[in-house]
Amino acid sequence: GSEDFAVMFSEPKGKETSLSTIRLRGQSPIVEYLRRERGLLTREALAILPEFRALWEQERAEVSDIELFVPLISRDKLIGILALDKKHSGRYSLEDLNLLEEVTNRVAVSMEKEYLRERLREREEELQVMNRSSIIITSSLDIKEIYDSFIEELKKVVDVNWAAIVLLEESNIH
Repeated sequence: GSEDFAVMFSEPKGKETSLSTIRLRGQSPIVEYLRRERGLLTREALAILPEFRALWEQERAEVSDIELFVPLISRDKLIGILALDKKHSGRYSLEDLNLLEEVTNRVAVSMEKEYLRERLREREEELQVMNRSSIIITSSLDIKEIYDSFIEELKKVVDVNWAAIVLLEESNIH
């Protein structure tokens, strides 16, 4: 929701590195560049392009070890950023960069599909709760039983510790 980017996966697993704690604000010049240009951003470009002079010192320090930013674009939207450290065997070649762009394009599509699949599963679950709630409401004449059952179904979808239904009778609350 905030459009900020925080590290979700890092290699090596379980080992905290300078790359594993990076957080980029959604309005960061780095994020805006990747969103706009839809291409690689190198450490060299970060050092010389005037638009990156606006980076906060904290942000500059966080990204100082990053050699390369690769945007993950799906359906014309920036959905992730691959941040890479220096290459062990020298500099990234043109072949490396082309391969990275190809791979991240495919990964972005897969990530978007999985995100949509998860959203669909959540919607299906919500519809099931609504259907069960409708059945509950029509299944009993005991209002307390209906409310209790309804609240239990609601808690399956809405992450709350407790819920209550308050009834208004004329000007009194019960």
